[in-house]
Amino acid sequence: MGVFSIGLFCSPAKAQTNDVYPILKTLDGATYTNAEISSVTAAYAIVIYGGGGTKIPLTNLPPELQKKYHYDPAAAAAFDKAQADKKAKYQADRLAALAAQAEANKDRLYRFVDGELVPISQFVPLRGKVLQVLTDGIRLNRDPYMIRGDPRIVFVKCPVHGLIDDQMWQGYAYHTGEYKYEAVSGASITIPAYNTGLSYLTKSDNVLEGLPRGWP
Repeated sequence: MGVFSIGLFCSPAKAQTNDVYPILKTLDGATYTNAEISSVTAAYAIVIYGGGGTKIPLTNLPPELQKKYHYDPAAAAAFDKAQADKKAKYQADRLAALAAQAEANKDRLYRFVDGELVPISQFVPLRGKVLQVLTDGIRLNRDPYMIRGDPRIVFVKCPVHGLIDDQMWQGYAYHTGEYKYEAVSGASITIPAYNTGLSYLTKSDNVLEGLPRGWP
């Protein structure tokens, strides 16, 4: 006889019986031929028959079988509640895991820039020599091959700890607008402004030096 399985059949309170009935009639009028009650819990019986398998509540079995399998309403209710609680916990845990995964994915897809979430796909690579280290960023003289018609000198808002003038710098940053400063001559100069942003999850200001692994 083939094996019929349903995930919810598994239970510590399930007792193996292997009782065979040529004809098994339930109280709701169903009839099963060559039926084997393979196991019984406090609330239902697992029946394997010629047409497959099913789970039958003990309340649907004839009274003599209810007695044989020690049906007790209180025990059945407690069993059903335990099963329902187990299912609810599984679903809650699964939803929590999905939510945590979605949150973790956001760290791969977004960064905070001035309090707003910006897709990493909108960040651009910058590389060049540091012209001047400022309190909240740097003036960067970009490599010529990365200019593509844009001004060569840009301001990058980024962590400045450990940076010194004339060193090479690279990272990904988001174009935020313009940065104005006063030259030695007193003239006001406007250059493009960029921001390396903050990690979505940790809010750390580590500079993104490459797109996250798995980025399309």
